[in-house]
Amino acid sequence: MKNLNKHLALLALIGLSISSVYAQWEGSGDSSSDPFLIKTPADLAQLSSLVNAGNDFEDTFFLMENDLDLSDYDVNFNEGKGWIPVGNAPNSFSGNFNGNGKKITNLYINNNSLNFAGLFGYVKGGVIENLELENVNVTGNYIVGCAAGYMEESSITNCSFSGTVNGSYSVGGLAGELDTDCSIIGCSASGTVNGNNHVGGIAGSVSIDCFITNCSSTGDVSGNSNIGGIAGYLEESSIADCNSTGDVFGDSNSVGGIAGYLDEICSINNCYSTGNIIGNYNNVGGIAGYLDADCSISNCYSTGDVTGDNNYVGGIAGYQSCDVFNCVALNSNLVDGFFGSPGRIVGDAWSGSLSDNYANGNMLINGSLPAFGTLPTHTDPDGEGLYFNEYQSLAWWTTPGWTIVSSKDFASPSAPWYWGAGNRPKLWFE
Repeated sequence: MKNLNKHLALLALIGLSISSVYAQWEGSGDSSSDPFLIKTPADLAQLSSLVNAGNDFEDTFFLMENDLDLSDYDVNFNEGKGWIPVGNAPNSFSGNFNGNGKKITNLYINNNSLNFAGLFGYVKGGVIENLELENVNVTGNYIVGCAAGYMEESSITNCSFSGTVNGSYSVGGLAGELDTDCSIIGCSASGTVNGNNHVGGIAGSVSIDCFITNCSSTGDVSGNSNIGGIAGYLEESSIADCNSTGDVFGDSNSVGGIAGYLDEICSINNCYSTGNIIGNYNNVGGIAGYLDADCSISNCYSTGDVTGDNNYVGGIAGYQSCDVFNCVALNSNLVDGFFGSPGRIVGDAWSGSLSDNYANGNMLINGSLPAFGTLPTHTDPDGEGLYFNEYQSLAWWTTPGWTIVSSKDFASPSAPWYWGAGNRPKLWFE
């Protein structure tokens, strides 16, 4: 058995024999073909207890064999605080947890002072995959997510969540914070996510060589600043092939349909947002709120109304200091409550380049059609105008440099867009 010395040392400290502790788990945990089997909620709670006592289970494999109902770990457990997450600082989970396509229902955490809140609290060098989390009710403080609070050099793959996640800082539907070499792939979120700063439908904060891809968020996301349909805050990381269809609301700065704030060497590619985006201060965009230097948005479109109470409001991005290209703003309405001059593509083109960007020619700006002295082109902050009969046609979408196959049957990760229902581009996994 791997890590046997570590296991034995831990067991000696807590006064248990190896046979008594692991008798509850079938399997050896040595490989994916002979994992420890998680059959009951008590099995999962045992994992939490051992990890929080200092056993990281590095290179150890777990497999859920049944659906698990965590109702016994609700308001009547842990002094009303509910489930105790697997892992905390400094005790991390470093194993491989395979949900095997099974469900965990009724995860309940209610602890406003708890940092690293989620089914797993602190994951370092670990894997969470193939898991459905249903009817979730999680409330924590900093770094809160349904599947995991904090992740470092770890991944979440093929997971979903429904319910509600609440917290203060770094709050996400699947994960609160991704830090260094992390990924979330093929996941979906249909619940609501609420927080203060760095709040996202999939992840709250995403930093340093991390990526989110092939993910969908359909629930509403709300908070104060740095709020996004997929991620709240992005630094030296990327989002690709994702969509958000819920409404996104921020009471302050940097609110976007996909991401709120992009900070240094970030990219958003092949994404779309259809929800309404509302920010009560600066930097509000259909795809991203704020774009710092050395970032980019490409091959994205948005359709929902975008409203900002102050300035820097755009159909694609609010504030731009990087490159935006091959994007299409199909929003019906843009509202800027301060200067009254939002841009159909970007609200404030501070620096960087704009190219091959197009916008709904019937888009209302502050309630009326803009009277352009000179019609804007595809390199302007307002983008080149197009009309219903144009963007309803598959053939037109080659104009901004997109490659879209005619049906889902021909779509793939290398050809992510297909022509879908409502005469709109859809992503290959939808």
